[in-house]
This record gives sequence, C-alpha cells and structure tokens, in this order.
Amino acid sequence: MIPTARSFAPLLLSHALALLLAIAPAAVAAQDVSAPVPIGDTVTTDSGLRYVYLQRGNGARPDSGDLVVLHGQGRFTDGTVVWDTRKAGDPFEYTYLVDGVIKGFLEGMGFMRGGDRVVIIMKPELAYGSRNRPPIPPNSTLIFDYEILGVYADALARLLRDGFATDGVDATLARLAATPDLWRHYASESGLIAEARRAGAANPADYAKVLEFALSLAPLSYQLHQALAGDGMTGAPNAKAVAHLEAAMRFNPRASEREVFDYEAARRAVDQMPYAGGDAAIRRLIDGLRAGTADYSRLAPGLASALREQSSAVQADLSELGSLQALAFQRVGPDGADIYEATFANGKREWRIRLGPDGTITSLYFEDPPAR
Repeated sequence: MIPTARSFAPLLLSHALALLLAIAPAAVAAQDVSAPVPIGDTVTTDSGLRYVYLQRGNGARPDSGDLVVLHGQGRFTDGTVVWDTRKAGDPFEYTYLVDGVIKGFLEGMGFMRGGDRVVIIMKPELAYGSRNRPPIPPNSTLIFDYEILGVYADALARLLRDGFATDGVDATLARLAATPDLWRHYASESGLIAEARRAGAANPADYAKVLEFALSLAPLSYQLHQALAGDGMTGAPNAKAVAHLEAAMRFNPRASEREVFDYEAARRAVDQMPYAGGDAAIRRLIDGLRAGTADYSRLAPGLASALREQSSAVQADLSELGSLQALAFQRVGPDGADIYEATFANGKREWRIRLGPDGTITSLYFEDPPAR
C-alpha cells in the first residue's frame, strides 16, 4: 500500500538502525517454532540468547529479502535507554537476511512473526562484543524490546532495488509508474529514500529521479520534499530547494520528536540563519582537539564518546593542516546543520555542526570541501 501523508510513517533513520546494522549478513540457525512459547516464559537458546514474549501476533514470518518494519527500545541492564522508536515515533526497517546486523538481532528475527513483541537479552558476544559503539561501551549486555509491525514480501523498495539491478533506473521507474495497482505495495519514506541514495551512489542524477518518482506517489510526504531539497545543494538553497523545504514544513504534522526535529531543520534551512555561537564552538573545538585538551562536556554524550575514540586521528589531521586561517559560514543544509568552510595553512575542511538549545554540540561531521 501507499499510505496517506498522515499515516506515511516518518522513517528518516538516524541512529536506530546504526545500533543494529553493524556486521555483514550471515547465516542464521533455523529456529524451532513448532511449539509456541507461553507469554512471560523466558527461553535461553543454544547461543545464550534469552527472550520472553510480551505479545503474540498472527502475521507472516519473514523470509529472505522480506522487509520487516519494527518498533524497538534498546537499554542497558541498569535500565538506561539507548534508543526508543516508540517515543520518537520513528519505526525502523530491516531487510531480512540481506542487511548486515548483530548476531542477537539476526537470531531473534528468526523466531518472530508479524505482531509479535519480544524482549531479547543479548550478552556481549551476541551484540557488539569488545567493540566501542557509542553510546554503547565495550562488553555491554543489551536488552531489546522489539515489536514487528509488519512483514512485506513485495515492498515497493524491493521492486525498485531488484528492478534497478536488472533493468536500470529509467526503465524500472517507467514500468512501475505504469503499474495500475502499485498502491497495493507497502512503501515508506525511509525505504524510498534509501533506494534513491543507493541509485545516486552509482549515478548522482538518479537520486532525484527516484525521489521525484516517490513524490508522485506521495505528494504530501514532508520527508520526500525535504530529501529533494538537498539534491545538489552546495550553496544557499535555490528557488526549487526552498519550494521543497516550504512544502516539507507545510506537510509536517510535528506530532513526534522526529517530525519536530525535521521541521526545525527545514525552517533553519529556509531562513539560512546559522546558530548563535556556532563559529565560536567550532573554533574552540578545533583548538582543543589539536592541543589534546578538547572539552568533551560541550558535546552530546554519544558524540563525545565517538570523538574521544577518534581523537588521535583527528589530532594528527589537524596538525598536518596547520593553523586555522579562516572559518567561513557557507549555508544551513536541509538537515538543519550549519556548514562552514575551514581554511588552514595547509588545506581546507568542511565542518557540519548542530547545536542543542544549551549550546551543546549534538552533531558534528567534517571532510574535504566539495569541488566547485
């Protein structure tokens, strides 16, 4: 089905899948699902995975290549919540036995079906082991509460992906556009945007083609408008980008944390007003990272942990670049990040930064500036 704009789930994925999509696809041992486990009973599998059903559904079990849409919460054994898709109003999607995931998630999906809600306890070996995956420390036991909202064998994203691989982008889009019952296939913004990015990675022009096709199916989708606004945006948004951003603001219901965040990002991109204090925050961070004295208290916890882990490499890069000569604001991107060009004695870097209400750096990314 192609949902209406209001029910078209806001699936612009942030960190939810990043907590799961961490390893290459792997084979999963077949689960014995012939004897239903009573609700409330804890089961321990041969691998050491523990799980308990909170509710049982009567939907389909996923098969290889099926799209699984889930709600989930991840927490530590002390109850600290790492992420919660219900609170954010932001379900996530997983292509069964195709996307690479941690072992415990892969095993858990093997005994679930549509409508099931299961709490799964993963020892470190089934999660991230000794790896540091901010905000998850090494050797963490994790507790996940998963609910499968739906299992779809013929999701539109799959038709696109398979068609692109065999017939190419243009032919696939033309064929699907002429398909009279396309509305019967499940679709979500996240799946369609993901396929647009995949196509665009091979040919940048195809990114917009796929999004325009998706928008023809769901013209009131704020996420698709917002994604299109960023196509080829290397300076201040042009008239077309502004039109998409304004449409994104108009159609965004602002009913969830994700939607409110996206609305504010679009508003900032239209206004092109940088954060107050953004310039000073970047300068302070660059100086601190170069000297090895960065104040990580000014960063969001997960970002601080990730940056600490990479501090040696970042320090070496900044040392090679030399002293900071200039820091010039370029634009606000469609994701709401302020984009600066930093000119050093020996090169340039593009810095993208988002700040919280208290001035804390909540998002940070830097790379070589795009060719102009």
